[in-house]
Amino acid sequence: MAIPGRNRGFSLTEVIATLAITAILVAMLLPSVLSARESSRRAACGSNLRQVAQALVSHANAIEAFPPGGVRCPTARFYGHSWWVFILPYLEQQALYDRFDKTGRDSGRQYHSTGWIVLGDGAANLHNRALLDGFLLPQAQCPSSPLPLMDDDGGVGVSYAKFVGISGSVDHPTARTVLSSNGGGTFSFGGILVAETSIRPKAVTDGLSNTIVVGEQSDFLRLQNGTLKSCASASLLTMSLSSYFPGDPRLWNLTTIKHPLSKDATLQYSCHDGGAVASNTPLQSAHPGIAHVALADGSVRPLSEDTDVAVLKRLADRDDEGGTEQDN
Repeated sequence: MAIPGRNRGFSLTEVIATLAITAILVAMLLPSVLSARESSRRAACGSNLRQVAQALVSHANAIEAFPPGGVRCPTARFYGHSWWVFILPYLEQQALYDRFDKTGRDSGRQYHSTGWIVLGDGAANLHNRALLDGFLLPQAQCPSSPLPLMDDDGGVGVSYAKFVGISGSVDHPTARTVLSSNGGGTFSFGGILVAETSIRPKAVTDGLSNTIVVGEQSDFLRLQNGTLKSCASASLLTMSLSSYFPGDPRLWNLTTIKHPLSKDATLQYSCHDGGAVASNTPLQSAHPGIAHVALADGSVRPLSEDTDVAVLKRLADRDDEGGTEQDN
């Protein structure tokens, strides 16, 4: 007979059973929760890239040409600035664009570069450094990326872009291979965002909806032993080519398609001293199975990691019949 006023507690067996059932339910639900989160992040990443693509289209509509993939510093011998700078007005950054020193001496002082802004380097543009220190461009981000939001190399904090411009493929007739002590590889003038050249939409004979202009690089590359390498081409989004180009073949914020989607850090010239100073850094992403690419009509699509590299190369070139770097 039960004793009045006395509560019966749970037995040890019941507690263990309850915990086991709870653990099973959590294990069943957790993948769904994580999948939902990744789906949301993937959608946000695609939305950001779409804004970048539409900014490029707006630039092309405004002046009848896409921006150059990068330029040299007009007044000095070091690094110029990238295509990202040219589209700032179309990403709600008109004030920043207006104040940015685009010649190396717009601020009243002669600097050796426009795109290089690392503190303590004699070639750095200190005006642009002060302007960009702490600047985060939200449209350049992927929420799934494990890479940093900001690049703090040399004491500067500036937006770390997760998207890279496409200069074409290594199979295009304009492609050149240059190797140096600084790295290198093969760079092309067969795409839309190419060094020192503004490509007009009419030169994209494959069709704007069939040509990729920007691709995703939002994850680390990996060595066989599991070591992670940060090899995204767009770590410092202002950077572009040097005045020694093409002798110095490094093309920040641009890649020429040579490899399929890959996170293999051993690919030839994909990394140099752990940084992205080579011409052929592969497209890849933190999203399972895909990487986003933007087309020249302003649309975005997920590209499967199983995409044949021959197809990827054709998408990268604006004219599959070939052409010259003067097709503008």
